[in-house]
Amino acid sequence: MLRHIAVFTWTPESTPEQRTAAVEALRSLAPILADLGTFGVWTDLGLGASTADAAVIAEFPGVAEYQTYAAHPEHQRVLTELVRPYLAARAALQVEI
Repeated sequence: MLRHIAVFTWTPESTPEQRTAAVEALRSLAPILADLGTFGVWTDLGLGASTADAAVIAEFPGVAEYQTYAAHPEHQRVLTELVRPYLAARAALQVEI
């Protein structure tokens, strides 16, 4: 089993509407990718200093399913059009669980 975790920090210039659209677009991937594994998107509550703004946590049966998710055309479209334009920083890791 593989867990993918990605955290996002938005640019100061991005608007609340752009941030919300990015999160909603990421959430819209869940049913599209349901056959590959579980997928969730959360936004930070703002309770601590130096936190990221949003996170994706997904679990896949194996590497092949993760790679299919990563290359999926709708995933790539969402990243290109609605996430990356507003990113100040992104960090990700994939771990075996």
